[in-house]
Amino acid sequence: MLEDMFQRVMLHDPARGRWDVEGEEATVWVDASSLALGAGVEVGGHVMEDGTWLRHEDAAHINTAELDAVIRGINTAVMCNMKKLHLHTDSLTVYHWISDTLTGKARVKTKASSEMLIRRRLSTI
Repeated sequence: MLEDMFQRVMLHDPARGRWDVEGEEATVWVDASSLALGAGVEVGGHVMEDGTWLRHEDAAHINTAELDAVIRGINTAVMCNMKKLHLHTDSLTVYHWISDTLTGKARVKTKASSEMLIRRRLSTI
């Protein structure tokens, strides 16, 4: 009976895939929509962590939401002890904001009313 139960669990267990992913380098995939934020952490071609979070009704501009997704994704990777990250976002604006902030090449320019919130998120990154 115990063997029968074990085989049923092995056949019908929804949690599949690698559980022993190792490394210090990860790819972080992020996106945001009008409804939610999403982030996934991939290590060595295997998805290690992923998550989605609903946005609040008083949600800010989509680019601010994209930055929130970036922060969630980076936090998830850091909690998994990742040291080197490759960040993927579909927002060209957010890409340039982050790139300019990290390189110090240019000061972030935006005409958005939430400019201080954007700068605060970028300083967190």
